[in-house]
Amino acid sequence: MALNLGRAGQVCTRKAYGHICAAARGVSVSTAKVTPRALLLGERRHLVSTKAGNTDGMSLQDKVEGARNPYEGEIATDFTNTSLGNPDTEHIMKPPDAIKDLVGLSKKKCIPCEGKDVKPLTIEEADLLRKQCAGWKVVKGEDDKLRINCDWKFKNFVKSLEFFQRIAEVAEAEGHHPDLHLVGWNKVTVEIFTHAVGGLTENDFILAAKINDIDTSDLTSKKKPKFWA
Repeated sequence: MALNLGRAGQVCTRKAYGHICAAARGVSVSTAKVTPRALLLGERRHLVSTKAGNTDGMSLQDKVEGARNPYEGEIATDFTNTSLGNPDTEHIMKPPDAIKDLVGLSKKKCIPCEGKDVKPLTIEEADLLRKQCAGWKVVKGEDDKLRINCDWKFKNFVKSLEFFQRIAEVAEAEGHHPDLHLVGWNKVTVEIFTHAVGGLTENDFILAAKINDIDTSDLTSKKKPKFWA
């Protein structure tokens, strides 16, 4: 079985590698010789040695297996933090389609809230549901009550109104209606909250998820492909 260690470099037999590791532990062993016949018979095994770098204070085994300490220049770039990304980056929870068909918000149905003991969601509860509705934000209105909104930009005025019509069809089917705002001639803002409870309920996020599922590919401008040298 081949030995694949480290990055790129020299080769030796499994036996020779064992001798190198033993030497790293301070054990005295004889040197193995690799013959041309051994090469033809495939008895050599690939070992990859370390690239040239800062190997001060490293054991022989670490050097053979490809480990090395970082250069001072690498440490100065703070590469360990930049490679992990911004810890404040928000990641949207988007369940796979197979799971979405079973438990996704867009597969649920809005239920009437009038006359029922339904309480508005807390900011923490709302934020969990919002992560299943890409692009939507939880905000406070002028009355200090929670609501969610989302923005779109379309080709022109007519396409924006057509999007309103598609939302209207979904809203009528659910019995839950959003506030629709046309800003300028092609910017649309949709705002949703449950008037009956004076805040947010699961119905709002169900409707938001269903609005997200509306096909708008024919309403938006096609972006020109970018070519990189």
